[in-house]
Amino acid sequence: MSIGQYLLGGVAGLVFGLLVAAGNTLLTRRSLQRAKQSQATVMGTSGLRQVINLAALVLVYLLRKVVPLPLAGTLIGTAVGLSGGSIAGVWILAEGVEVPDAETAELPENTAQERTPDTDPADERRDDTNG
Repeated sequence: MSIGQYLLGGVAGLVFGLLVAAGNTLLTRRSLQRAKQSQATVMGTSGLRQVINLAALVLVYLLRKVVPLPLAGTLIGTAVGLSGGSIAGVWILAEGVEVPDAETAELPENTAQERTPDTDPADERRDDTNG
């Protein structure tokens, strides 16, 4: 196969990878907009994104005899599109998020704050036994 065919396969894979990454970004955005979030839901969404990425690469591999493009170029283009699109998607999602500094971060009013003792409990026991 000629270099032009490999480049065409790479471009086709790149476009496909970018489309899948855009879908993943929309999935992540929808997940983040839900009212109730937990570490498990964020991790679940991240895992689902990886499954979708793997499925996209497997689909390219399975369609290798249907689509008359070189497999290597198409797989590489798809991987680059998935990676670059994911990076761009996270960057776009993070654009509107403000991360406060540790000094300026305020806790919600209903958050209980525990006062840490000035001494370690082990130090208190040691004082009692020596005394």
